[in-house]
Amino acid sequence: MTAFDAATALMFRDPNISVAASYLPLGVGPGTALRVIRKAPDLMESFGDSRIVSKTTMIDVRVADVATPKSGDVFQIGSENLRVQGVPVRDVLQLVWTCEAVPTA
Repeated sequence: MTAFDAATALMFRDPNISVAASYLPLGVGPGTALRVIRKAPDLMESFGDSRIVSKTTMIDVRVADVATPKSGDVFQIGSENLRVQGVPVRDVLQLVWTCEAVPTA
């Protein structure tokens, strides 16, 4: 384990940074317990001369916990179910996936 692996593992164990969640591949099954970092940045997009601010939900999950997340997978955080939308991307060190997520209906 490298120093970066250890630091990442420590961040995901910190209750001030991460939250308990369950991961359900394609939204089925009993789920796998893990910890994720939930982010909700506002994205600014241009449309002609206008700028539109839209809310997003991003979920960071360790590659060690979820090898290959994909669109349609679900993260349960508390009573909320968030479905992965689009293609998850890994950080430069290949330790963390960032998944864009939307609430399930």
